[in-house]
Amino acid sequence: MEGLNNLLNSLLKEAVDFLRTTRGSTGMSMPKIIQDVVNLKACRGAIKFGDTLSRSQCGALLRDLERCQLPFQCAHGRPTLTPIATLHKLQSTQLEMISASKAKPKETVEGSC
Repeated sequence: MEGLNNLLNSLLKEAVDFLRTTRGSTGMSMPKIIQDVVNLKACRGAIKFGDTLSRSQCGALLRDLERCQLPFQCAHGRPTLTPIATLHKLQSTQLEMISASKAKPKETVEGSC
């Protein structure tokens, strides 16, 4: 099994090096099995929800995504982003907070500037 793993890693390295040096300009595509292994390794090594990132890592991630042809999906076609808030819900929550703050009488403190 180790020999097969070494062979696959060697083939992957060659394929990636070839694509990197030619920048994909030859029109040749990788064999499906190689593409499947690359996709699998990419997903397994990806940043996952809940992973802690520094500001510089976040910036680097956004710059890398900017260079991708399909930045909003993984190699298997699954979404890479998920909304954490919707504008409609956020807006209605803000309006509720504003209404609630207007309904409460404001406290005044005598003698303060």
